[in-house]
Amino acid sequence: VRRIVDAAGGAGIPDGRYHLLVVRGAAHRERLVAVMHRAQGAAAGDAVSRAVAALESAPLVLAVLDRGEDAALEGRLGAAVQSLRIAAHALGYGTAWLAGALCRDDDVAIALEVAAPWRLVALLPLGVAAEAVVPADRLNEAENYTIVS
Repeated sequence: VRRIVDAAGGAGIPDGRYHLLVVRGAAHRERLVAVMHRAQGAAAGDAVSRAVAALESAPLVLAVLDRGEDAALEGRLGAAVQSLRIAAHALGYGTAWLAGALCRDDDVAIALEVAAPWRLVALLPLGVAAEAVVPADRLNEAENYTIVS
């Protein structure tokens, strides 16, 4: 985790504004997965199913917490999460970005023991892919961008 945060340049996380909760203990992960299974039953869908599968298979989950004090900094939070994901990928790890209603669920915060003033804003299951990942097609200069000198 330190290597990922270092590679992300500190992930643009201002001191005290955000906090990373590293979930690696089996008990917390099992509670988290149980809550997600309940959510899956309540709101069946591919996105929830993929989220549950990612949480079940990941040996580690990064929970991104925010104090929510300044809405003007919300963009920085998204940039910080994306920086963590890019750094993890560069170091050979895979991640998924779980957010939205899943993170606003009070049962999820309780399972992770998140208490005020913190609020859960993202979950990043982290691990090594079981199968080789096929890279996406790269951008084609003629179709996607132009270089001007």
